[in-house]
Amino acid sequence: MGSLKINEILKGLQHKTDEFHIVIDGYLSGYIYNLDLFIKKLNINNFYASGKEIELIAKLAGITRKSNNFNISRASFYRLYNNVKSKTPKQLLEKYDLGEVEAETLLPSMTIYKNLMNLTQSSQIIGSTVTIETEVIRNMLFDNRHRELKKQSFKNIIASSRSVAKKYNYNQEHAETIEKIALDIFDALKERFQLSEKERVLLQAAVILHDIGKYMNLKKHYEHSYYLIRNSDIADLNSYDKNIIAHISLNHSQSSTTNLKIKDNTLKNHSDRVLIAKLTAILKIADSLDKSHKEPFSELEINLEENELELIINTEKDIFLEKWAFSNKSRIFKEIFGIDVSLNKKNTLL
Repeated sequence: MGSLKINEILKGLQHKTDEFHIVIDGYLSGYIYNLDLFIKKLNINNFYASGKEIELIAKLAGITRKSNNFNISRASFYRLYNNVKSKTPKQLLEKYDLGEVEAETLLPSMTIYKNLMNLTQSSQIIGSTVTIETEVIRNMLFDNRHRELKKQSFKNIIASSRSVAKKYNYNQEHAETIEKIALDIFDALKERFQLSEKERVLLQAAVILHDIGKYMNLKKHYEHSYYLIRNSDIADLNSYDKNIIAHISLNHSQSSTTNLKIKDNTLKNHSDRVLIAKLTAILKIADSLDKSHKEPFSELEINLEENELELIINTEKDIFLEKWAFSNKSRIFKEIFGIDVSLNKKNTLL
C-alpha cells in the first residue's frame, strides 16, 4: 500500500470532493483496523521511518537533520498535514515547489504516516536516511551482523505466523505439540539430508498454519489453508517462501507425496518440489503422533540409524488412533527420505 498506488486508485475522486483526505482515510481504514487490533497490544513507544517520502515531509515541516536522523514531532507533523490536506496537487506543487510526482503523493503518504503514528504512543516520527541499498551492502560486508538480523527475521516469521493462526482460531495446543515433534525430527535429519536453518523456519511456520483452513470449512480444509496462507501478510516472508509454506499445508493431508499438488507454476524447479515433499513428509509424521489432539505422550526420543529413523515415546495412554495414522504416513516418509521410520514405546514395539 504505497502512496503512489493509493494515488493511482483514488485519483479519479480527487476532483469530486473538497475533502479528499477523508476519502483516503476511509480507504485505509480497513487495513488500519486489522493493524490496530495487533499493534496496540504491543504498546509501541517509538515510530521509525525511512525513505524519500519521510525525508520530504521533514523538509516541508522545517525539520533540521542531525547526522543521518531527524525527529518530526506530532505537533510539527499535524501542522504540515493540516496545511496540506485540503490542497490539490497543483496547489501543493506551486506552494512548496515540488515535482509533479511529489505533489501527487504527498497527501497519501502523510495520511499513511498519520494513521500509523496514531497506532503508537510515540510523540514523534524518528526519520532515517538509511536506504535498502545501504543495508544490503552492510549485510554483505558484516557477516556477524547479518547473522543476527537473520535470526531476528526468523523470529519475526514465526511470531507473525502465530498471529495469523490466532486470527483464524487455530488449535494452539495441537499446533504446539506437533511443532515440537516436527522440529525434533527435522533436527535429527538435517545433517544427513543437508536441511538448512531457513528450511527449518519454513517447516515451523507451515506447522503453525497448516490447519487454519478449518476456520472456513472442515471439508478439504487444506485447500482453504493454502488459500489463506497465500493471501495473508506474514512478516519477513517473500512470496516464494510463503508459496512453499502454502504448498506444504496443501499437501499435508494427501495420501501420497509422490504426486504432489502444485498449484503455482512458479514452483517448476525440481528442488522446489523436493523441498515441499521433504517438509510435508515431516509434518505428516508429526501430525500423526497427535491425531487425537490429546497430546498422547509426554516424551519423545529420536534415533537416526543407517536405514531407519526410530521414534520412541513414553506414554500410558491409549494411542490406537495415533498408531493407525502413523502406519499410513510412515510409508510416505520412506518414499521421500529413502529410510524407514518406526514408532516404538518404551521397551515395547507398537
